[in-house]
Amino acid sequence: MTSFSELFRSMWKPKGHIVNLMLFFYLLIVVISLIGQVIHGGMGDFSLLKASSGDFGLGVVTFIWLTVQTERDYVSDTYRLMPASEAKQYLAGLSTAFVAYLYFVAVRSLVMGVGLGLEWPRLSVELDQLRSNLTGLPHNWQMIAVFVALLVLLLMINAWVYVSLIHFILNTVSAFLPAGQQKVVKVVVAILVVAATIALSVWLGRLQYQLLHGASSTVNMWVDLVVALVTIVVTVTINICLMRKWVEAKY
Repeated sequence: MTSFSELFRSMWKPKGHIVNLMLFFYLLIVVISLIGQVIHGGMGDFSLLKASSGDFGLGVVTFIWLTVQTERDYVSDTYRLMPASEAKQYLAGLSTAFVAYLYFVAVRSLVMGVGLGLEWPRLSVELDQLRSNLTGLPHNWQMIAVFVALLVLLLMINAWVYVSLIHFILNTVSAFLPAGQQKVVKVVVAILVVAATIALSVWLGRLQYQLLHGASSTVNMWVDLVVALVTIVVTVTINICLMRKWVEAKY
C-alpha cells in the first residue's frame, strides 16, 4: 500500500510548481514596483512595504489554480490507480492544496515583514499616535483577531471541500445518468450552490456586524468555529464515499 507521505509528496510536485511560479510573478511585480518608485520619486520614495503589500490578484489566482489542480488529481488515473485508499488520496489532495497555499502566504508575509522592519522606526511613531486615538476597540480584540484568522482558514478549507462535492456529484451524474436526467440534476445543483452562497453571505454579514459592534461573545465565536469544522468533516466524509463508490478516474 502507498503511504500517505508518498501520496503527499507525489501530489505536492505540481502544486509546488504552481506556487513557485506565482511567487516568481509576485517578486517580479515587487521589483518592478520598487524600480518605478525610484524612477518617479527617487530613493526618498523607496518602500519595500508599499511595493510588497499590494494584492495584485495573485492570491485569488493561486487559490483557484490550486483548486483546479486538486480536482484534476482526484480523477487522475496517475493517483487513482495507486494502491491507496480513497480516504488517503482525498486527504492527501486536500492537505497538499492547504500547505501549498500557506507556503504562498508565508513567503508573501516574509517579504512584507522585511519591508515592515525597514520602516519600523517611522511606523512605530504613527502606530503610537493611532493607538492613542482608538478608544472604541472591543475589550476582547485579541480573541477576535485569533477567531478571524482561524475562521479564514476553515472557510478556505470549506471552499475546497464544497468544490470537490460539486465536482464529484457532476462527475457521477455524467457517468451514470442519461443526458435528459443530467440536465435536471445539474439545474438542481446550480440552485443549491446559489442558495448556499447566499446563506454564507448572510451569515458572514451577520458575523461581521457582531464583531464590529462587540456583540459576539467568546462562546458564540467558538460555536461558529465548531460549526465550520463539523461542516468540513461531514463534507469530507461524503466526498470520500463518492470517490469510493461512484467517481471514476479519467484515462
